[in-house]
Amino acid sequence: MAASLIATLVLAATQPGVSTAGTGCVRLLTGSWAGSGTVTEFGPPMKVSSTATYRADRSFVATTRYVGQDRRLHEQTSTGRWTATAGQGRRACTIALTSESAAGSSSSSSDVQIVDRDTFRSLGVDMHRTR
Repeated sequence: MAASLIATLVLAATQPGVSTAGTGCVRLLTGSWAGSGTVTEFGPPMKVSSTATYRADRSFVATTRYVGQDRRLHEQTSTGRWTATAGQGRRACTIALTSESAAGSSSSSSDVQIVDRDTFRSLGVDMHRTR
């Protein structure tokens, strides 16, 4: 479930002047982000705190902390490769993540929408650029 939280970045566009055409999505998403809130898309509401760094060399690291159904704090960190392309819809991007570890590899992609140059919304949680 936490991998879905990390991979499913839902960004909602509200400001003009933010281009997602061509390489605009990669340029816009490159950087470090942090946010916290409550996610309701996967069943009962879940409190989450996430950080993600999408590097210009197309590597990424993302960490999500959440309180599970067992009421304990869980943490999952993913690393790997990322890319972003123009998505479906106005100012939408599709972000694709590929992770590899000793346990195997996984990949996912999600359509995302930009809030502004320094904020995006992920599963109803605002993520803010930290650098």
